[in-house]
Amino acid sequence: MSRGLESPVAVADPAPVVADPDRRRTGPGLWIGAALAVSLLGASAAGRAWQARRVDQMLRDGRVSPCKLADVPMVLGPWVGEAETMDSAIARATGSTDSIFRSYQHRITGQKLSLIILFGPSTEMYVHSPENCYPAAGYQKLSGPATRPIRSGGASWPFHELVYTKGEGGQAERQEVYCTWRYSEVWTPGLTTQKGFERIPGMFKVQVGRGIKDREMDLLDVGNPCQDFLARLMPDLERRIVEGRARSRPAAVAAIGPAGR
Repeated sequence: MSRGLESPVAVADPAPVVADPDRRRTGPGLWIGAALAVSLLGASAAGRAWQARRVDQMLRDGRVSPCKLADVPMVLGPWVGEAETMDSAIARATGSTDSIFRSYQHRITGQKLSLIILFGPSTEMYVHSPENCYPAAGYQKLSGPATRPIRSGGASWPFHELVYTKGEGGQAERQEVYCTWRYSEVWTPGLTTQKGFERIPGMFKVQVGRGIKDREMDLLDVGNPCQDFLARLMPDLERRIVEGRARSRPAAVAAIGPAGR
């Protein structure tokens, strides 16, 4: 057969170049990845530590009042106060870490009312609303809650007013109650959910009550002594809370650390 007719000789393709897998694992990319992973782990640990300090600080904030409630004045205009003795078991049951229980009497009219101010962890305090406590003591609700804003010097504080009764006929006891709360730096007579209070460290409760006659039921918003008393109390209490918060804030930031700024 002629050479020109011979079949061409097949030439094998060159073998593909395969990168050394060991070389890939030991190259600079591995060290960059490892360094990045370590950095991420360190940042995560620092974040968890900061969060733990923040939670600890919040828990402390929920147990320490920004002001001493005992410093609330005994004399507020014509109202003169007197400390009331509260059973220690009842005081502990409120869930508060600071509290005052007082009666105040108007020097001119002779009107008398009771004052309760509490501060403590929100998760323990919020259940002690008039709507829970008065029925538990055998009272029935006659009216409310009605929103009653307390105004003084251009400021306003919202309260709920409720009326409860206990007993029957001419021997029935009637109690008018004003109540509000302070949490998340806001005064409000309303309460959030139990889940919501788990994120709120501490709260205040202000409650004023007085006995009323049946004939006063239609005149509760006319010259009401609770409103007059609260208009004198709330500016003083608000000032003490704000000043106390301002004093404690630098210490709180220092305790949390630079990551909290």
